[in-house]
Amino acid sequence: MAEQGTDPRRALLVVEPRFAVEHVGVRRVIADYWQRLLTRGYTVDLGVVSAGHLHRVSGPAADETLAAITTRHGEKTARTGVLDLAEALELRIDTAGYDVSMLTNPWLCDQLMPHLRFTHGVVYDLVPNLLAAQALDFGTPNWVAAGFAHSHHRGFQFFLDSVETILCISQSTRSDFLRYYTPDDVASVVVDIPFDVDRYLAEQGETSPDAGAPPAAPDDRTDVTRVLLVNVLDPRKNIAQVSKALAEVSARMPLVIDIVGSNRLPPELSPKQFLKQLASGGATVTWHENAPDDLLTALYQSSDVLLFPSLYEGLGLPILEAQSFGTPCISSSGSSLGEVNLNPALYVDPRDPGDIARVLAAFIAGESRVTRGESLADLTRTFLAANRGFDPR
Repeated sequence: MAEQGTDPRRALLVVEPRFAVEHVGVRRVIADYWQRLLTRGYTVDLGVVSAGHLHRVSGPAADETLAAITTRHGEKTARTGVLDLAEALELRIDTAGYDVSMLTNPWLCDQLMPHLRFTHGVVYDLVPNLLAAQALDFGTPNWVAAGFAHSHHRGFQFFLDSVETILCISQSTRSDFLRYYTPDDVASVVVDIPFDVDRYLAEQGETSPDAGAPPAAPDDRTDVTRVLLVNVLDPRKNIAQVSKALAEVSARMPLVIDIVGSNRLPPELSPKQFLKQLASGGATVTWHENAPDDLLTALYQSSDVLLFPSLYEGLGLPILEAQSFGTPCISSSGSSLGEVNLNPALYVDPRDPGDIARVLAAFIAGESRVTRGESLADLTRTFLAANRGFDPR
């Protein structure tokens, strides 16, 4: 905590120089913590590690970064992060003068001087470690480099030695962390879900409703079910079983399928094969590869269901975003997904395309007990309020 005589309302977020562009999920988690600190009246500095030392980022660069990561619409969002914070470093700093000092990524710790101490560190997931330990299998053995697992491990060890409170973004992540690491004080490892429904909706309300309007269903048919897929072109997102299930359902029921997200498939897999299989059942398929947030917002609102049977998630942010608009989600119940998907009737076995197809068809036919609309958004608010381990006062 801050030393006596220092400003008790100062906070430091230690980030990667290019965090604003290199991972959407990380960017949104950091934005949430940043906004919470500002709401509580903190002055927030950004810190970057360079050559084993901690440096403060210049005020104008920090202001520009905050504007970039909290602007969620149009082309500006799609091209966020031209700024490289490594080019905007000021004086060397320590953490002692800050009331809150947060390591926003464990893999930053490879470069940190061992004497620094922090009040908080964020754990997103243990995917690299679980893959390296063969506790997870996404069907692509080279999906993650061993070096990244090593960086994660070194970061977690630093957390145990030098961080007061470890923030895990879901109960599942906390359970994984405690399974593989043994802190002296288990109570110092807490669950904190970095998402706020009301702030998220307020940000979306700033967008133009026409800017990201999704394409209309063929012939404006009212019996067409609109299915949204987010970041499905990724082995972790269960692309093989998703394509089989949707091909099966679309052969029997009219579907419009919208895919949002870039291609994260290994070289031996082609997105064209996936798109072709989806369309084989007769569905209308659109891939929005570089979709701005306006379009994703419009699709959350216009889709009937989000299909997200991922094999593993540290949080599953698209589920929370969809539920904020009252749009239900079909997902697996493993890892964090069973926590954040508040419609148990829509859980599936992610390894079984027949089960995914069955649950989707039952949903379309109105045979499932599903919470949706404002009731689902309110349920999401209640859930999130019960999972806040970080409340800077």
